[in-house]
Amino acid sequence: EGGPTVSSHGRLLYDCWLLDVPKLIDIACLWGHSNPSLTASLVGSVFQLHPGYFDDLRGCASTVAENLAALASSTTACLHDTVPPTPVALAEPAAYFQDTAASLTAFLNVFPAGTDAVLGIG
Repeated sequence: EGGPTVSSHGRLLYDCWLLDVPKLIDIACLWGHSNPSLTASLVGSVFQLHPGYFDDLRGCASTVAENLAALASSTTACLHDTVPPTPVALAEPAAYFQDTAASLTAFLNVFPAGTDAVLGIG
């Protein structure tokens, strides 16, 4: 009684950047495996509290897609150089692809409702 409304909680979380999409992805990566139901509840609640998180998720996914495309392009170009790349030169892009895939998988495992936003169809 007399406390903040659900709507004001959502605005506080969002407007003060207490939680943002990268933090939610980190939360999913860190705790989604060991406590999937609680992590799913937390992440899902945040998206319910403020719909702006879906727009941010779409923006984040778009940025990640652009980064991956640029990395794939530069890695492919590197393969066509006159001097072949060393395994070390290919390890960094491979690690980035792997980390990105693991992070998105962990996030979508706890928040399947974000799939359309990540794929750019929602």
